[in-house]
Amino acid sequence: MKKILVLYGSGRGNGNTAKLAKYALSTLPAGVAEIEEVELRKLENRFGGCCSCYGCQTGERFHCIFDDETGKLVNRLPEFDVVVFASPVYFFNLSAQTRMFIDRLMAMLRHEEDGSTSMALSPIQFAYVITSGDGEKTSGVEVARLSAKYLAEFASMPAPFFLYHGPCVDMKKELDDAKLKKQAAEFAAKLLK
Repeated sequence: MKKILVLYGSGRGNGNTAKLAKYALSTLPAGVAEIEEVELRKLENRFGGCCSCYGCQTGERFHCIFDDETGKLVNRLPEFDVVVFASPVYFFNLSAQTRMFIDRLMAMLRHEEDGSTSMALSPIQFAYVITSGDGEKTSGVEVARLSAKYLAEFASMPAPFFLYHGPCVDMKKELDDAKLKKQAAEFAAKLLK
């Protein structure tokens, strides 16, 4: 059974991105995955993103030393097979909540004495549910895709995959569209591979 972590990165709890991600997850057959869902906006944090203290480089391997909710969750990432980032695009990139969490992934990297790096993220599949208020070419979705691609390449992870919809106005109504429903179900099926 796949272990999937879904990180909702919107400032709104049940906005368009969450609705699309939840719909996609609802298409999975019962009992095929253990899914944990977290709203990043609700995590108690000592720092937003990484504060570059390098405590993760001197102590326990692949461990954020900050005992806040984000640090605890980052330290659990190796438990999961798949991490889904569900983020709207705000001002030409993933949301600040999502980027701050990704910043903390520094703890999953280790600079070795021989100059090489080790990554605890390498076996984990990252996937992204992205929505925007404008079209794909004019909203900054490409920046989010490139950021995800570069992270995966750097960490020697599988290539990320995406479910994108935009422009979004009312996801509840937009999910009546058969094409979007099909895309969401295909995205969810990839989570199990």
